[in-house]
Amino acid sequence: MGLYLVFKAIDVSLLLLGYAVLFNAILSWVPISRDGVVYRSVRAVTEPILSVIRGLTSNIGFLRNSRIDFTPVIAFFLIYILREAILTLAIGVIA
Repeated sequence: MGLYLVFKAIDVSLLLLGYAVLFNAILSWVPISRDGVVYRSVRAVTEPILSVIRGLTSNIGFLRNSRIDFTPVIAFFLIYILREAILTLAIGVIA
């Protein structure tokens, strides 16, 4: 039971992180104050991840010159893959 709770906590944390990335992308389209508590909180959670991905994708030609920031899409996809990998690991360990 204890190991299940650990895997479930990791899964829920990654799910919330994915939602935060999605919410951050939506907030970037909405004309709101960048000084608000909600905006700063979401940015504080997501920016460390997004900045790493931006650094890695800055050398890819079509992403480097694009006017659209695909970083949240890539982050969301990577979080999904990580959640699936952890779920597969959890099924193998717990079963």
